[in-house]
Amino acid sequence: MDFFIIFASLIVIGGFASLVYLGSAKKRTAPLPQPAGVHQRPEDMAVKSLLADTAILRDPPPPAPPPAQAEPLPSPPAAPAEPSGLPTDLAGLPPVNTCFTITFPNQHTAKAARVDQDSETSAILRLLELDGPARPALFISGGAGAMSEDDKARTYHIIEIIGRFAEDNHVVVIDGGTESGIMQMIGDVRRKANYTFPLIGVAPLGKVSFPGFKNPNEEAELEDSHTHFVLIDASKWGDESRMLIRLTHAIAGHQQDEHKPTTGILINGGKIALQEVYLASATELKMPMLVLEGSGRAADEISTAFRSGQTKRSILRAILAGGEVSLISIDEGNTAVQTKLNERFSLSR
Repeated sequence: MDFFIIFASLIVIGGFASLVYLGSAKKRTAPLPQPAGVHQRPEDMAVKSLLADTAILRDPPPPAPPPAQAEPLPSPPAAPAEPSGLPTDLAGLPPVNTCFTITFPNQHTAKAARVDQDSETSAILRLLELDGPARPALFISGGAGAMSEDDKARTYHIIEIIGRFAEDNHVVVIDGGTESGIMQMIGDVRRKANYTFPLIGVAPLGKVSFPGFKNPNEEAELEDSHTHFVLIDASKWGDESRMLIRLTHAIAGHQQDEHKPTTGILINGGKIALQEVYLASATELKMPMLVLEGSGRAADEISTAFRSGQTKRSILRAILAGGEVSLISIDEGNTAVQTKLNERFSLSR
Protein backbone atom coordinates (compact mmCIF):
# COMPACT_ATOMS: atom_id res chain seq x y z
CA MET A 1 0.00 0.00 0.00
CA ASP A 2 2.83 2.28 0.71
CA PHE A 3 4.06 1.60 -2.80
CA PHE A 4 0.85 2.86 -4.36
CA ILE A 5 0.88 6.02 -2.28
CA ILE A 6 4.44 6.81 -3.41
CA PHE A 7 3.64 6.08 -7.08
CA ALA A 8 0.59 8.37 -7.06
CA SER A 9 2.61 11.19 -5.50
CA LEU A 10 5.19 11.00 -8.26
CA ILE A 11 2.51 11.24 -10.93
CA VAL A 12 1.00 14.37 -9.34
CA ILE A 13 4.40 16.03 -8.98
CA GLY A 14 5.36 15.25 -12.63
CA GLY A 15 2.11 16.64 -14.00
CA PHE A 16 2.53 19.85 -12.05
CA ALA A 17 6.11 20.24 -13.35
CA SER A 18 4.94 19.78 -16.94
CA LEU A 19 2.36 22.49 -16.54
CA VAL A 20 4.96 24.92 -15.15
CA TYR A 21 7.33 24.14 -17.97
CA LEU A 22 4.73 24.65 -20.70
CA GLY A 23 3.65 27.97 -19.21
CA SER A 24 7.14 29.42 -19.16
CA ALA A 25 7.86 28.23 -22.70
CA LYS A 26 4.73 29.93 -23.98
CA LYS A 27 5.95 33.26 -22.56
CA ARG A 28 9.37 32.97 -24.22
CA THR A 29 8.16 32.01 -27.70
CA ALA A 30 7.48 34.98 -30.19
CA PRO A 31 4.14 34.90 -31.98
CA LEU A 32 4.28 33.36 -35.40
CA PRO A 33 3.66 35.64 -38.41
CA GLN A 34 0.15 35.64 -39.63
CA PRO A 35 -0.44 33.84 -42.91
CA ALA A 36 -1.35 35.91 -45.99
CA GLY A 37 -4.93 36.91 -46.19
CA VAL A 38 -5.47 37.03 -42.43
CA HIS A 39 -7.03 40.35 -41.31
CA GLN A 40 -4.98 42.56 -39.02
CA ARG A 41 -6.21 43.07 -35.57
CA PRO A 42 -7.90 46.39 -34.74
CA GLU A 43 -5.20 47.27 -32.21
CA ASP A 44 -2.47 46.77 -34.80
CA MET A 45 -4.25 49.08 -37.24
CA ALA A 46 -4.57 51.75 -34.55
CA VAL A 47 -0.82 51.67 -33.92
CA LYS A 48 -0.05 52.15 -37.61
CA SER A 49 -2.48 55.09 -37.86
CA LEU A 50 -0.81 56.75 -34.91
CA LEU A 51 2.60 56.40 -36.52
CA ALA A 52 1.27 57.93 -39.75
CA ASP A 53 -0.21 60.94 -37.88
CA THR A 54 3.08 61.42 -36.06
CA ALA A 55 4.92 61.51 -39.42
CA ILE A 56 2.62 64.32 -40.57
CA LEU A 57 3.58 66.39 -37.56
CA ARG A 58 7.31 66.10 -38.37
CA ASP A 59 9.09 68.75 -40.48
CA PRO A 60 8.37 68.14 -44.15
CA PRO A 61 11.25 66.77 -46.17
CA PRO A 62 13.36 69.40 -48.00
CA PRO A 63 12.18 70.16 -51.53
CA ALA A 64 13.87 68.28 -54.28
CA PRO A 65 16.71 70.32 -55.83
CA PRO A 66 15.91 71.82 -59.25
CA PRO A 67 17.28 70.05 -62.27
CA ALA A 68 20.93 70.83 -62.79
CA GLN A 69 21.50 73.58 -65.38
CA ALA A 70 24.67 74.49 -67.16
CA GLU A 71 26.28 77.54 -65.57
CA PRO A 72 26.37 80.38 -68.07
CA LEU A 73 29.79 81.38 -69.23
CA PRO A 74 30.95 84.68 -67.79
CA SER A 75 30.82 87.57 -70.21
CA PRO A 76 34.22 88.51 -71.55
CA PRO A 77 35.57 91.69 -70.03
CA ALA A 78 34.81 94.78 -72.05
CA ALA A 79 37.69 95.95 -74.16
CA PRO A 80 39.24 99.05 -72.66
CA ALA A 81 38.21 102.20 -74.47
CA GLU A 82 40.86 103.44 -76.80
CA PRO A 83 42.29 106.61 -75.37
CA SER A 84 41.02 109.57 -77.36
CA GLY A 85 44.20 111.57 -76.94
CA LEU A 86 42.10 114.62 -76.07
CA PRO A 87 42.81 116.44 -72.83
CA THR A 88 40.53 115.18 -70.06
CA ASP A 89 39.58 118.70 -68.98
CA LEU A 90 37.71 120.38 -71.81
CA ALA A 91 35.54 122.43 -69.49
CA GLY A 92 36.75 125.68 -71.00
CA LEU A 93 35.66 124.73 -74.51
CA PRO A 94 32.18 124.92 -76.00
CA PRO A 95 30.53 121.57 -76.78
CA VAL A 96 30.83 119.81 -80.11
CA ASN A 97 29.06 121.43 -83.07
CA THR A 98 29.17 124.92 -81.64
CA CYS A 99 31.03 128.05 -82.66
CA PHE A 100 33.24 130.32 -80.59
CA THR A 101 35.73 133.16 -81.08
CA ILE A 102 39.50 133.01 -80.64
CA THR A 103 41.31 136.26 -79.89
CA PHE A 104 45.03 136.11 -80.59
CA PRO A 105 47.70 138.25 -78.88
CA ASN A 106 47.95 140.40 -82.04
CA GLN A 107 44.24 141.24 -81.44
CA HIS A 108 43.19 139.35 -84.56
CA THR A 109 40.00 137.36 -84.01
CA ALA A 110 38.88 134.19 -85.74
CA LYS A 111 35.68 132.17 -85.68
CA ALA A 112 36.19 128.54 -84.68
CA ALA A 113 33.91 125.51 -84.74
CA ARG A 114 34.47 122.40 -82.66
CA VAL A 115 33.13 119.42 -84.63
CA ASP A 116 33.26 115.65 -85.03
CA GLN A 117 35.06 113.99 -87.91
CA ASP A 118 31.71 113.08 -89.45
CA SER A 119 29.91 116.37 -88.87
CA GLU A 120 27.96 117.65 -91.85
CA THR A 121 29.94 120.22 -93.81
CA SER A 122 26.81 122.27 -94.48
CA ALA A 123 26.24 122.61 -90.73
CA ILE A 124 29.88 123.61 -90.19
CA LEU A 125 29.65 126.33 -92.83
CA ARG A 126 26.50 127.68 -91.16
CA LEU A 127 28.30 127.80 -87.82
CA LEU A 128 31.15 129.76 -89.40
CA GLU A 129 28.74 131.99 -91.37
CA LEU A 130 30.27 130.78 -94.64
CA ASP A 131 27.08 129.23 -96.00
CA GLY A 132 26.40 131.83 -98.67
CA PRO A 133 26.67 131.34 -102.43
CA ALA A 134 29.22 128.82 -103.72
CA ARG A 135 32.74 130.17 -104.09
CA PRO A 136 35.91 128.79 -105.74
CA ALA A 137 38.04 126.93 -103.20
CA LEU A 138 41.71 125.97 -102.99
CA PHE A 139 43.27 123.71 -100.40
CA ILE A 140 46.99 123.81 -99.68
CA SER A 141 48.73 120.71 -98.37
CA GLY A 142 52.30 120.19 -97.27
CA GLY A 143 54.93 121.97 -95.24
CA ALA A 144 58.45 123.25 -95.38
CA GLY A 145 60.30 120.35 -93.80
CA ALA A 146 63.97 119.89 -94.81
CA MET A 147 63.83 122.95 -97.08
CA SER A 148 66.93 125.05 -97.45
CA GLU A 149 66.66 128.76 -96.75
CA ASP A 150 66.76 129.44 -100.50
CA ASP A 151 63.93 126.96 -101.12
CA LYS A 152 61.90 128.55 -98.33
CA ALA A 153 62.37 131.97 -99.90
CA ARG A 154 61.27 130.71 -103.34
CA THR A 155 58.32 128.93 -101.76
CA TYR A 156 57.30 132.12 -99.97
CA HIS A 157 57.17 133.96 -103.30
CA ILE A 158 54.93 131.21 -104.69
CA ILE A 159 52.66 131.56 -101.63
CA GLU A 160 52.47 135.28 -102.37
CA ILE A 161 51.19 134.42 -105.89
CA ILE A 162 48.58 132.11 -104.39
CA GLY A 163 47.46 134.79 -101.92
CA ARG A 164 47.12 137.43 -104.61
CA PHE A 165 45.23 135.00 -106.86
CA ALA A 166 42.82 134.15 -104.00
CA GLU A 167 42.18 137.83 -103.31
CA ASP A 168 41.62 138.76 -106.95
CA ASN A 169 39.35 135.79 -107.71
CA HIS A 170 37.36 135.57 -104.45
CA VAL A 171 38.83 132.16 -103.68
CA VAL A 172 38.49 130.57 -100.23
CA VAL A 173 41.79 129.01 -99.08
CA ILE A 174 41.87 126.01 -96.74
CA ASP A 175 44.91 124.48 -95.01
CA GLY A 176 46.07 122.87 -91.77
CA GLY A 177 45.89 126.13 -89.82
CA THR A 178 49.00 125.81 -87.63
CA GLU A 179 51.89 128.19 -86.99
CA SER A 180 54.39 126.35 -89.20
CA GLY A 181 55.62 125.97 -92.76
CA ILE A 182 53.42 127.02 -95.64
CA MET A 183 50.42 127.55 -93.32
CA GLN A 184 52.34 130.23 -91.49
CA MET A 185 53.48 131.66 -94.84
CA ILE A 186 49.95 132.05 -96.24
CA GLY A 187 48.82 133.65 -92.98
CA ASP A 188 51.69 136.12 -93.11
CA VAL A 189 50.95 136.97 -96.74
CA ARG A 190 47.29 137.61 -96.02
CA ARG A 191 48.02 139.79 -92.99
CA LYS A 192 50.82 141.84 -94.55
CA ALA A 193 48.85 142.55 -97.73
CA ASN A 194 45.58 143.19 -95.83
CA TYR A 195 43.80 140.65 -97.98
CA THR A 196 40.20 139.76 -97.19
CA PHE A 197 39.79 136.26 -98.62
CA PRO A 198 38.65 133.66 -96.05
CA LEU A 199 41.53 131.52 -94.77
CA ILE A 200 40.29 128.40 -92.99
CA GLY A 201 42.49 126.15 -90.87
CA VAL A 202 41.44 122.54 -90.20
CA ALA A 203 43.25 120.76 -87.35
CA PRO A 204 42.81 117.95 -84.79
CA LEU A 205 41.87 119.42 -81.42
CA GLY A 206 44.03 116.89 -79.58
CA LYS A 207 47.23 118.30 -81.10
CA VAL A 208 46.86 122.09 -80.94
CA SER A 209 46.71 124.98 -78.50
CA PHE A 210 45.31 128.47 -78.90
CA PRO A 211 44.46 131.42 -76.63
CA GLY A 212 41.95 130.18 -74.08
CA PHE A 213 42.91 126.53 -74.50
CA LYS A 214 46.29 125.29 -73.31
CA ASN A 215 46.56 121.71 -74.48
CA PRO A 216 48.92 119.50 -72.42
CA ASN A 217 49.38 117.36 -75.55
CA GLU A 218 50.16 120.34 -77.74
CA GLU A 219 52.37 119.83 -80.78
CA ALA A 220 51.47 123.05 -82.59
CA GLU A 221 49.75 126.38 -82.09
CA LEU A 222 47.07 127.79 -84.35
CA GLU A 223 48.31 130.42 -86.80
CA ASP A 224 47.20 133.88 -85.75
CA SER A 225 46.11 135.31 -89.14
CA HIS A 226 43.56 132.71 -90.24
CA THR A 227 39.97 133.90 -90.30
CA HIS A 228 38.29 130.60 -89.41
CA PHE A 229 39.17 127.29 -87.80
CA VAL A 230 37.52 123.89 -87.91
CA LEU A 231 38.77 121.89 -84.92
CA ILE A 232 38.12 118.17 -85.15
CA ASP A 233 37.54 116.16 -81.97
CA ALA A 234 40.44 113.87 -82.80
CA SER A 235 43.83 112.98 -81.42
CA LYS A 236 46.10 112.29 -84.41
CA TRP A 237 47.53 114.25 -87.29
CA GLY A 238 45.74 113.07 -90.39
CA ASP A 239 42.36 112.73 -88.66
CA GLU A 240 41.54 116.12 -90.18
CA SER A 241 42.52 115.28 -93.77
CA ARG A 242 39.17 114.07 -94.98
CA MET A 243 37.34 117.03 -93.45
CA LEU A 244 39.76 119.44 -95.11
CA ILE A 245 38.89 118.12 -98.57
CA ARG A 246 35.18 117.73 -97.81
CA LEU A 247 35.03 121.39 -96.80
CA THR A 248 36.77 122.41 -100.01
CA HIS A 249 34.04 120.68 -102.02
CA ALA A 250 31.27 122.06 -99.81
CA ILE A 251 32.43 125.67 -100.14
CA ALA A 252 32.48 125.29 -103.92
CA GLY A 253 28.92 123.93 -103.84
CA HIS A 254 29.74 120.62 -105.47
CA GLN A 255 26.39 119.25 -104.36
CA GLN A 256 24.62 122.10 -106.12
CA ASP A 257 23.87 122.65 -109.78
CA GLU A 258 25.83 125.91 -109.89
CA HIS A 259 29.12 124.85 -108.40
CA LYS A 260 32.49 126.54 -108.54
CA PRO A 261 35.93 125.12 -109.35
CA THR A 262 38.23 123.55 -106.77
CA THR A 263 41.83 122.48 -106.79
CA GLY A 264 44.55 121.46 -104.39
CA ILE A 265 48.21 122.32 -104.36
CA LEU A 266 50.95 120.22 -102.75
CA ILE A 267 54.15 121.88 -101.59
CA ASN A 268 56.77 119.65 -99.97
CA GLY A 269 54.89 117.63 -97.35
CA GLY A 270 55.19 114.28 -95.62
CA LYS A 271 53.00 111.27 -94.92
CA ILE A 272 49.87 113.29 -94.04
CA ALA A 273 50.20 115.44 -97.16
CA LEU A 274 50.56 112.30 -99.29
CA GLN A 275 47.38 110.97 -97.70
CA GLU A 276 45.54 114.17 -98.60
CA VAL A 277 46.68 113.99 -102.22
CA TYR A 278 45.47 110.38 -102.32
CA LEU A 279 42.03 111.42 -100.98
CA ALA A 280 41.83 114.16 -103.60
CA SER A 281 42.97 111.86 -106.41
CA ALA A 282 41.71 108.33 -105.91
CA THR A 283 38.48 108.58 -103.89
CA GLU A 284 35.02 110.08 -104.26
CA LEU A 285 36.52 113.39 -103.07
CA LYS A 286 38.45 113.73 -106.30
CA MET A 287 39.62 117.15 -107.50
CA PRO A 288 42.52 118.42 -109.66
CA MET A 289 45.93 118.61 -107.93
CA LEU A 290 48.94 120.82 -108.61
CA VAL A 291 52.26 119.47 -107.33
CA LEU A 292 55.21 121.82 -106.81
CA GLU A 293 58.10 119.82 -108.19
CA GLY A 294 61.43 120.48 -106.52
CA SER A 295 59.89 121.54 -103.18
CA GLY A 296 60.97 118.26 -101.56
CA ARG A 297 59.65 115.14 -99.86
CA ALA A 298 56.12 114.03 -100.85
CA ALA A 299 55.89 116.50 -103.73
CA ASP A 300 59.09 115.15 -105.25
CA GLU A 301 58.04 111.52 -104.72
CA ILE A 302 54.92 112.16 -106.77
CA SER A 303 56.83 114.14 -109.38
CA THR A 304 59.40 111.38 -109.85
CA ALA A 305 56.71 108.70 -110.16
CA PHE A 306 54.74 110.91 -112.55
CA ARG A 307 57.68 111.51 -114.88
CA SER A 308 59.02 107.96 -114.81
CA GLY A 309 55.67 106.22 -114.81
CA GLN A 310 57.11 103.72 -112.34
CA THR A 311 56.84 103.33 -108.58
CA LYS A 312 56.74 100.49 -106.08
CA ARG A 313 54.50 102.38 -103.67
CA SER A 314 50.84 101.47 -103.99
CA ILE A 315 49.65 104.90 -102.80
CA LEU A 316 51.63 106.60 -105.57
CA ARG A 317 50.26 104.18 -108.18
CA ALA A 318 46.72 104.98 -106.97
CA ILE A 319 47.36 108.73 -107.20
CA LEU A 320 48.75 108.48 -110.72
CA ALA A 321 46.02 106.10 -111.89
CA GLY A 322 43.07 107.99 -110.46
CA GLY A 323 44.16 111.56 -110.12
CA GLU A 324 44.26 114.63 -112.29
CA VAL A 325 47.79 115.68 -111.40
CA SER A 326 49.81 118.52 -112.92
CA LEU A 327 53.40 119.41 -112.07
CA ILE A 328 54.81 122.88 -111.58
CA SER A 329 58.57 123.13 -111.22
CA ILE A 330 59.74 125.42 -108.46
CA ASP A 331 62.37 126.58 -110.94
CA GLU A 332 59.70 127.82 -113.38
CA GLY A 333 58.93 130.68 -111.05
CA ASN A 334 55.87 132.72 -110.24
CA THR A 335 54.58 133.05 -113.77
CA ALA A 336 54.13 129.31 -114.17
CA VAL A 337 52.18 129.11 -110.92
CA GLN A 338 49.92 131.97 -111.99
CA THR A 339 49.27 130.30 -115.36
CA LYS A 340 48.38 126.95 -113.79
CA LEU A 341 46.01 128.53 -111.31
CA ASN A 342 44.28 130.43 -114.10
CA GLU A 343 43.87 127.21 -116.05
CA ARG A 344 42.54 125.25 -113.10
CA PHE A 345 40.01 127.78 -111.97
CA SER A 346 38.69 128.36 -115.46
CA LEU A 347 37.93 124.64 -116.07
CA SER A 348 34.42 124.73 -114.57
CA ARG A 349 33.41 128.25 -115.59
